[in-house]
Amino acid sequence: MSLKSIFYQILLSVICVQLFAAFRPDQHKSIHSQATENGSKATIVFRLKAHEQFRLEYMNAFLEAKQLKFINPGEKDTVIIRNVTTDIPVALTMTFFEFGKDKSTKERKFSVLASPGDTLNLSLTSQGFLNTERLKKGIVLSNDSISYYTNYTTAPGGKAVSSKNELWKSFYTEFNRKFREETDRINGLLANFQIDSSAFEQLTINCKLHYYKRLFNWLYEGNGQYFEPALPVLSKLSEDIEHVLNSPHLFLAEDLLSVIDGYVRLKIINKGEDYVNGITIYKEASAANLGRFKASYLIICLTHSPVKKGAEFGEIIKDYKRKMVNTAYLIHLDSIMRNMLDGKQIISSDMLISLNGKKVSLNHLLKSKKQFYILDFWASWCSPCRAQLPVIDSLRSALRKNAVEVISINLDQKEASWKTASLAEKKKHLGINNYHLGAATKSAIVRQLNISSIPRYVILDNLKIISSNFYQPTEPGFIDELKNLIMGSR
Repeated sequence: MSLKSIFYQILLSVICVQLFAAFRPDQHKSIHSQATENGSKATIVFRLKAHEQFRLEYMNAFLEAKQLKFINPGEKDTVIIRNVTTDIPVALTMTFFEFGKDKSTKERKFSVLASPGDTLNLSLTSQGFLNTERLKKGIVLSNDSISYYTNYTTAPGGKAVSSKNELWKSFYTEFNRKFREETDRINGLLANFQIDSSAFEQLTINCKLHYYKRLFNWLYEGNGQYFEPALPVLSKLSEDIEHVLNSPHLFLAEDLLSVIDGYVRLKIINKGEDYVNGITIYKEASAANLGRFKASYLIICLTHSPVKKGAEFGEIIKDYKRKMVNTAYLIHLDSIMRNMLDGKQIISSDMLISLNGKKVSLNHLLKSKKQFYILDFWASWCSPCRAQLPVIDSLRSALRKNAVEVISINLDQKEASWKTASLAEKKKHLGINNYHLGAATKSAIVRQLNISSIPRYVILDNLKIISSNFYQPTEPGFIDELKNLIMGSR
C-alpha cells in the first residue's frame, strides 16, 4: 500500500470520528457527571466563639438548596470544619440582621466563592458581620457595602405608587442604575489590577444572574399570568442569558435555578404556550441550550410537575431515563421519586376548628364522604391565596358535578386573624368547609406535606394524595388536569 493510500485512509478515519462526535446526542454534553459522582472538596473552616452558631447556604449540583451548620455549644472558642463536594465553584451565602435602637432592621448579605481544593477561613466579629481578612483574594462575590444586591422592591425614597405598572417603571429605572453601578465597579477592579480575569468573570456572572433573577421575579405573577411590561425587556436579554448559562465560568449560586427556570418559561411564553404546564416545561428545557446544568434542571421539571400521572408524564420520564442511563442523575431521580408524596396516604391527627367553634379531626373530615378533595392551604396575610377565592367560587358548581369538594385550611398563627379574613370573604367559598389549623408550624399535615409556601393545593382521593402541589385555580391547566386526575383515579 502506498503512502498516499495510507494517508487517505487515516484522513477518512479522522473525518468519520469527527462526524460521529458531531452527531452524538446533545444530552451527553450536558451531563455534569463530575459534580454528581466524583466531585472534589472545598473546605470551610469556621471559628466560633462560645455558644455561637451560624449557617451558610449554597446550592449543590442537583440545584438543591443546602445548608452548612456551624454550632459551638461549649464555653470555649472552637473551630468547626465542613466540606462541600463539588467540581466547580460554589457560592456560599450568609445574611446578618442588624437591629437598631429605633427597632429598625438592616439586612447585610455576604456571598463568597468556594472552589474545589480551597480552604476558606471564616469567622464572625463581635458585631456579627463576616470577617473576610483570612479569605483568598478575589473570592468575595458581594458584601454588605454593595447596595445592588439588597432586596430593592419599592420606589426610591418610599414614594407611593398607584399601580403595578408605576412600580415597575420606578423599579426598572432604579434597578438598572444599580446594575450599571455594579458593572462599572467590577470593570474598575479589573482596570486597577485588583482582580484577575478569572475573578472578573465570576463577579460579572454573579452580577448578571442577580439582574436576570430580579427581572424574572416581575415577569411571573404565579397565577398563570405574566406581567406584560417585563416580557420585551427579558426577550431582548434572551441571547445574553443563554450565553451566561453556557459560560465555562458559571458557578453554583442561589440565583442560578431561578434564571434557568425563568429562561425556559420565557421561551414558552414567546411561543404562546402554557408556561405553567410541567410537561410543556420539560419538553422546552429538553430542547433548549442550558449548559452543564441541563440534566439537573430536567429532574426539577419532572419532580415539580403538578401532575405526575398519565401517558404524557410517563413519556417524559422514559425520555429522561433513556438519556441519563448509567449516570448519577438517574439514581438521584429514582431516589426522589421513591420519596414522593403523590400516591401516598395522608396521615394526620390534626384538629381543625370551624367558624361556629366546632372541632373536627382532619382524618374524620376526609373519611366522612367518598369524594375527591381539594385542600386549599391559605392565610389571611397571603394576597395570592385570597385572589384565588373568587375563582374557586365560580368553579364550585363544576367541581361538585365531578364530586370534588374544596376544604380551606387556614394557617394563621392567630385564630382572630382567620376569623376577620373569613368574615371579609364570607360571600365567597370561605362560607363553608372553612377551618383553622391551630399551631400550624407544629402540625402533622404541614410537616408531612412540607408546606413552606402558600397558596398550596393538594388533591386527594379520600385519604390518598393524587397531587401534592397542584395548579392554582387561576392557572390554565387547573380544570382540565383536575378532570384527568379524577377520571384516572376511577
